[in-house]
Amino acid sequence: MNWGEIVEWADGSPVIAGIVGTFIGGVLLAIFSSIVIAIARRARPSFKWIPDLFRWISQIRITTSTRQVAFARKAATRIVRTRSSAKRNGEAQIRLVDEATARGNKFADQYIDAERARRDADDLLDDRTAQVKKWREDSKVAREAAADTERRFRIAVEALADAENEKAQLKSELEAARADKPAPAPSTNLPLPRPRWSVYPHPDNDEYCLRNAVDRSIANEVRLDLPFGNFDFHDGAHWKSMSGSQVMTFRGDPTGNASTHGVIFDVTWYDENDEKDFQRVTLPPWEDAPQESDYPF
Repeated sequence: MNWGEIVEWADGSPVIAGIVGTFIGGVLLAIFSSIVIAIARRARPSFKWIPDLFRWISQIRITTSTRQVAFARKAATRIVRTRSSAKRNGEAQIRLVDEATARGNKFADQYIDAERARRDADDLLDDRTAQVKKWREDSKVAREAAADTERRFRIAVEALADAENEKAQLKSELEAARADKPAPAPSTNLPLPRPRWSVYPHPDNDEYCLRNAVDRSIANEVRLDLPFGNFDFHDGAHWKSMSGSQVMTFRGDPTGNASTHGVIFDVTWYDENDEKDFQRVTLPPWEDAPQESDYPF
């Protein structure tokens, strides 16, 4: 819009014409006041503010409703473009943030994996170090044990050699002593013979006989007992001594199936060393046994 259009537009509107006239009058009054003040102060008037004033006046835009609508449309388009750009920038920033977050998470995972691997490697190294230390200690103990075993073996070999030498020396001394010593007499400290017992009926009466058949045998405190009980004693069946070859009698009656199966006696006595001894003897049956035996043992 040029000054001709402004004047034409002002003529068509008395209100606007009054405003413009007032504005121009104010500007001329300001110029005149500046000159008067400068003269009163006896100084050169300063008109530096006049270019700034005209620059400000040139920036004033008097618009119609059509221009206002156009300005509004431009502003709206600019706002839409700005919002679209901001939206695109925001989405781009969001994508950048997501990508940065993904990269950060990936880096964090890689860092965590690397840290875990480092800890595992440290643990494995500690285990291997402990194993190597233990192997060294075990090998040291094994070397010491081997050295001790070798030392003991040498001592044993030396002791064996000394024993062999001593054995050879004793053997030579024994052979020399045997060559000088007469043959020894037979030993008289042999043990006495053991008694041998038997039981049988007396040939002349109804008594029974216990016989020791071994001469020089020792039998003290001789006693008869029944392990199965098919005989009734009528006396003690006990004798203080039956040493050597001799016969003693005792009385009693067979019971049960003794006549067909015999009677078993246990003979106990004390030998020359006062040690108790034992032998089981049998009184033979004197009748034929039945077909089905009821022998109690």
